Amino acid sequence: MTRECLDSRRTFSAHRGAADLAPENTLPALERAVAAGVGVIEIDVRTSLDGVLYDLHDATVDRTTNGRGLLRWLRSKRVDQLDAGAWFSPEFAETRVPRVDDIVRIFRDRVCFYFDVKPGVPLRKIVTLVRKHGIEARCMFWFKNPITARRFKRRYPHLLLKMNAGNAGDIGDRVRAYKADVIECSADNFEVAMVEECRRFNVLLMVSFHGVESKMRGHGAFDSADILNVHNVGYIMSHSEHLQGRRG
Repeated sequence: MTRECLDSRRTFSAHRGAADLAPENTLPALERAVAAGVGVIEIDVRTSLDGVLYDLHDATVDRTTNGRGLLRWLRSKRVDQLDAGAWFSPEFAETRVPRVDDIVRIFRDRVCFYFDVKPGVPLRKIVTLVRKHGIEARCMFWFKNPITARRFKRRYPHLLLKMNAGNAGDIGDRVRAYKADVIECSADNFEVAMVEECRRFNVLLMVSFHGVESKMRGHGAFDSADILNVHNVGYIMSHSEHLQGRRG
């Protein structure tokens, strides 16, 4: 991920899009996040039974659509018919579960991408999509399974891998063991030493403020982290005058 994604106007990452303003992991949520000025959008990558990649957080479609069952058991024809917006508000009725290919095509020239790749997604398939759209330098990847993360980095060393760290001492371990390029920690776990360690290892630092966005302005990570990962994008919009001092 190049520094073009991290200028003073675009240093926020939207967790599940603007999930407080529109149904999570949908095109309306992503569009609102980009309109709010974020520079990175998160995509939860899952696969259907016939191999189509979708943006869906949960393993099942139950919570955020009018369907039932595991996404990996449903064919794309059925997934494309699901209503992924009515649960949030009647305004978003008939909103669909978006295909990852469509998301990247729509936003590739506007933001960078944070792919949270869920279990069962073939590495080759998501990497092929990234190459198809020419966004290798504008994305990063996260895998919950550390074995998958290590396998990914061995196969695709030029693509950026994100790993989590609970303290400054973890950072060197993540870089040495997994060749991590981006380190994420929670706002509660952030410490100044993490900034120093990330600079020493030449990796980016992302700090998550999921649900605690109101703490950002006075937080030590505000002017030192490379990316601030937020869930409530509406907070950024309503407090833009207080956040415009965010470093570039």
